[in-house]
Amino acid sequence: MAKTSRQGCLRSQVLLVIISLCFTASTIVTQTTRVAWRDCLNQKAEWYGSAEAVRIADNLLLFQRGIGGWQKNVEMAKLLSAAEKADATDQKEQNDATIDNGATYTQMIYLARVFNATRQERFKEAFIKGLDYLLKAQYANGGWPQYYPRLTGYYKHITFNDDAMVGVMSLLREIARKQSAYVFVDDARRSRSEQAVSKGIECILKSQIIVSGKRTAWCAQHDEVTLAPADARAYEKISLSGGETVGIIRFLMTIDRPSPRVVEAIQSAIVWLEQVKLTGIKVVEKQDSSLPNGLDRVVVQDSQAEPLWARFYEIGTNRPIFCGRDGVIKYSLAEIEHERRTGYRWYVNSPAKLLIQDYPAWQKKWAASLKTEQRAEATSDDQAYYLFTSFRGNGQDGLHFAMSRDGYRWTILDQDRSYLKPVVGKGQLMRDPCLVQGPDGTFHMVWTTGWYDQTIGYSSSKDLIHWSEQQALPVMAHEPTARNAWAPELFYDEAKKQWLIFWATTIPGKFPETDNTGNNALNHRIYYVTTKDFKTFSAAKLFFDPGFNVIDATLIKAGQKHYLIFKDERQNPVKKNLRLAVAESAEGPYQQVSEAFTKDWVEGPTAIKIGDEWLVYFDEYRDHHYGAVKSKDLKQWQDISGEMIFPKDHRHGSVLKITKALAEGLSR
Repeated sequence: MAKTSRQGCLRSQVLLVIISLCFTASTIVTQTTRVAWRDCLNQKAEWYGSAEAVRIADNLLLFQRGIGGWQKNVEMAKLLSAAEKADATDQKEQNDATIDNGATYTQMIYLARVFNATRQERFKEAFIKGLDYLLKAQYANGGWPQYYPRLTGYYKHITFNDDAMVGVMSLLREIARKQSAYVFVDDARRSRSEQAVSKGIECILKSQIIVSGKRTAWCAQHDEVTLAPADARAYEKISLSGGETVGIIRFLMTIDRPSPRVVEAIQSAIVWLEQVKLTGIKVVEKQDSSLPNGLDRVVVQDSQAEPLWARFYEIGTNRPIFCGRDGVIKYSLAEIEHERRTGYRWYVNSPAKLLIQDYPAWQKKWAASLKTEQRAEATSDDQAYYLFTSFRGNGQDGLHFAMSRDGYRWTILDQDRSYLKPVVGKGQLMRDPCLVQGPDGTFHMVWTTGWYDQTIGYSSSKDLIHWSEQQALPVMAHEPTARNAWAPELFYDEAKKQWLIFWATTIPGKFPETDNTGNNALNHRIYYVTTKDFKTFSAAKLFFDPGFNVIDATLIKAGQKHYLIFKDERQNPVKKNLRLAVAESAEGPYQQVSEAFTKDWVEGPTAIKIGDEWLVYFDEYRDHHYGAVKSKDLKQWQDISGEMIFPKDHRHGSVLKITKALAEGLSR
């Protein structure tokens, strides 16, 4: 009996050992197969349907902020305790969602993979919420801030740092292209993603830093309004980035059939990377027990070393710059404090593969096929200078100019001083200046001389600096009750070899059926005269009557047709928007009045064709800034106001293309 008991006890002990070993083995297997978040996007396709993948995906749902994004620098794959899960839930409304350090777009990529493997709807819903966050976070000019909606300090800057914006755009482009991983995204969001990528590319192109007339690289972050390079942390100064520029170039190189602007951006950045390459040095870690962590990081001479690039270069000199927490720029790594010297990556080698392998392959693929069309387009719009006339205040100061190379980013000329002061008309104002170059090269300009004048101003110039004697043209003197002559415009009619001058006037009682639809009893229609020499003029006639109050007309020719763009001035009910009408000849009749193609409360349209797109600019006068729309066919319009940069106080004027010589003469 005792022997049997001992045998039973021994069997029990053995069983306990076996169970313990099995449990230990199971624990070891679980620990060894658990994946860190940094590796979660590097797994085989079948893994994303596993219990472990689902567990991590559920973690992402816990960590996702209420606005849809995620915070950075969190181990998303850790095994969470009940307390940690509760804490994550409590943190839902924290204002720390970001795209920095791979946050948000990497979580979305992961969720898409798990959803496709498991078809569990909660992962799709979280992905869509993240997508809505990214689309909402984008600025109107196409950039993304580092944090959203936490738009404070450098968090609000457009961030290329650590490929943040490039990472977001890469994901959105895969969504837009309906890549297999994202076919579950609805068409509306896919379309918005495509638009977001297009705006982002435009932002990248406009942000490229120009030094001495040449395109170079990008800063790690750019101002969210001006797109100028911007500071971040104390040791991250305004500079040309040898690191972030590489990610931007790689993204641009993935664009199918790149435009000449994209090609120029890539090629000029490549040239810059070649110019700033550092040879004959390498960075080594040197043991030093007297220092924290027992080591230092130093630059040593080595003629056999692979090339390096500095993380930051001084704009204008291309000298590598380094900075400690004191914010003082130094020109060698050894000059900054040990903590920053060893705690930040001041040199990179990422441009090497780009220059040696990837760029040559891209060049081979695209350069030959695009060479002809790029040359043609470069000689037209890429080399153009665009000039915008304007006035300030009430117009008493006279003519002001703004200039642009792309039609989007405008800067004042001559410190915003007047190029021509008004001396004619009762009001002696110069409002709404319209400037057009004639076939002989002479520039002709007309303007509003006063609020209640019956005249319009006229002057001409060969160089836009020296002007002819100003004249007050009495275009409405034959109508003694005419209240005004506003916003005159010029158009050269090639078919008849003559100029049209047209403007808006109210003649009381002329159109009684619409007398109560405007402000201050004004009820405008468009009138015109013709001239061949600006000395003799035809009698004034009615030019355009759409059956309602109308002002601020401008005229363009597209193909064989003429398009009159004008402001619907009706106040009751409020319209105050832009429409257009069409005619076969310059003098009309103008018919087929379109629906409004802008928001309400805009005026002063002026139009120009850049590339294959018509841009129509307008004065958002109640909000005190300028806006624009664009179209390829003058039927479908896209508002691009958020992409425009105009000088402060820019007012109703006209736009035209001028030569480089004239542009340089004006930039006195």
